[in-house]
Amino acid sequence: SLYGENEHPDRLFPYIRNMLSQKKEALLTSGKQVRDFLNVIDAAEQIIEIAISSDKNGPFNICSGNAITVKDFALNIANEFNQKHLLKFGARKDNATDPPYVVGIKGNAIQPLSKND
Repeated sequence: SLYGENEHPDRLFPYIRNMLSQKKEALLTSGKQVRDFLNVIDAAEQIIEIAISSDKNGPFNICSGNAITVKDFALNIANEFNQKHLLKFGARKDNATDPPYVVGIKGNAIQPLSKND
């Protein structure tokens, strides 16, 4: 999940930052969902690295490759504001159609065949 500056205010990262900066409660789901959060600046750096590399080609996964719960992601943001107490986990129902686990694997999306295959 990409996040960063100038994101739509209804998305998770800006929503939490906005609420906590105003010292208001952030109403959240359980936070048990596991995601691969990646800042847009880090994503851009990965894209640039791939683009200027002479030995990389084909499709690539742009991701952190790190699994983190939505709850831990929210707590990391709250630490910046020293406002953990304003995070209200379980105040919203979990989305029944939201997959519980979405984490990428960094690198080539398609692994090239070796000469022995």
